[in-house]
Amino acid sequence: MSTLRLESDHCGGLGGDSRLYRSEKLSQAAIARQQGLSRNTVANALASEAPPRYERAPVTTSAWAQVEPAVRVLLGQYC
Repeated sequence: MSTLRLESDHCGGLGGDSRLYRSEKLSQAAIARQQGLSRNTVANALASEAPPRYERAPVTTSAWAQVEPAVRVLLGQYC
């Protein structure tokens, strides 16, 4: 059985690699071993229609940003 040695893309995802491995008739466990990924990651990649995309996490306000104005007022009173 011939296997392909493919590198994952720079974001650590499978991209189209999993489909190429699957076309070689490898099991999900074998694909996971060769790629160094979880079997669940491989299963999700094979089930998806498109290659994975990086999505930036939504911006959240930090706890400090919420209390900073009050702290500055207090510091202004004592400093």
